[in-house]
Amino acid sequence: VLVIGGVVAMLFLGGDDDEAESPANQSKSAVSMDLDVATKGGKKMLTPPKSGNKAPPLPTTGGKSTDLPATKRAASGKKGAPLPAGGKANGKASSPNPSRGVAGTQIASVAAASFKKIPEIKIENPLSAVPDPELVEQASQGQIPKIGKDGRLALKVYARPFNKSDSRPRIALIVTGLGLSRAATEAAVRRLPGAVTLAFDSYGSNLADWAAAARDAGHETLILLPMETSAFPVRDPGPNAIVSTLEQKENLRRLEVVMSRMPGYLGVMNSMGSLFIQDGIRLKPILEVIKTRGLMFVDSGQTRKSAAPKVATEIGLPKAISNVIVDRKPSRAYINRQLARLENIARKQSVSIGIFHPYPVSLQQVTAWIKTLDKKKLALGPISTMADVQFIK
Repeated sequence: VLVIGGVVAMLFLGGDDDEAESPANQSKSAVSMDLDVATKGGKKMLTPPKSGNKAPPLPTTGGKSTDLPATKRAASGKKGAPLPAGGKANGKASSPNPSRGVAGTQIASVAAASFKKIPEIKIENPLSAVPDPELVEQASQGQIPKIGKDGRLALKVYARPFNKSDSRPRIALIVTGLGLSRAATEAAVRRLPGAVTLAFDSYGSNLADWAAAARDAGHETLILLPMETSAFPVRDPGPNAIVSTLEQKENLRRLEVVMSRMPGYLGVMNSMGSLFIQDGIRLKPILEVIKTRGLMFVDSGQTRKSAAPKVATEIGLPKAISNVIVDRKPSRAYINRQLARLENIARKQSVSIGIFHPYPVSLQQVTAWIKTLDKKKLALGPISTMADVQFIK
């Protein structure tokens, strides 16, 4: 499965050095981005793990769902009400069926068995339940984040605890494109350490319940904001994308749609966006709204010409910029070289940030590499610890 998946992925992940394959486009690409039968049928996606124990097995496509509603579940992992019928989250319809690729090419889904060689993580420190009722408000599209009346920010309230006195060079890892594949998302939640940040695709299904499961496993979360790509229409960011041909009012409406898709995230990261993110004038209103919502912005590093770092600095928006896309080419050798790059950057600049996708080969290589960090005197930290700590030229 790994070999076949890697070959298929390389066929679809070709591109120039300036733009990596996007999480949004992978819903029409390869390897791990297909919804499996259970998800398409609107059935249960994941029972969040109980604190201190491995999670119970995933249910079959039949039977009742025991997913936890994000607004009511407790950090202890107690069961809650079933998922809404029809695979909806927050009352919104599931994403379009992503099982067909570009020009109708059929894409094989990745199976849960592909991840079995990666051991599940023992959960010890679940994060608080979300959303905090004081940090959300009802908008036309649904509930979206806000700054609390007492000045509290989602960036701070939803952050994973971290020992900031740790003087070791620090590395943050973000696994992106989650929420589209049940098997891949379940693997990321259960098999990656809690310090790894999970970025969810706004086109995914049952995101509120995935958010609850992620925090029960100790993960910080981000929401992915699709943006216009320079390779459109070959790389299509989808119907909610922020694009330069639209009026600012419509782009802000689309931003609100994306922000309403799930609770409990502490930041927004661009998905695709190699064209739009270069336009500082059009980008500024988007980033200003993100700031007023108490969030951070993560530049996914799709292009070296991004205007986001400069604009974010000007308006005082907490920011972080990805240094390395770890699995641009999903092979073991390439991934290992990119992880070594992350180490070198961290040693030279004190911090570094890497992004990878939930491919079986990526999770295998990354989880093995994480186990070596202590011996290398390197620390793994959540993305919240990277806000405004990088040196920006």
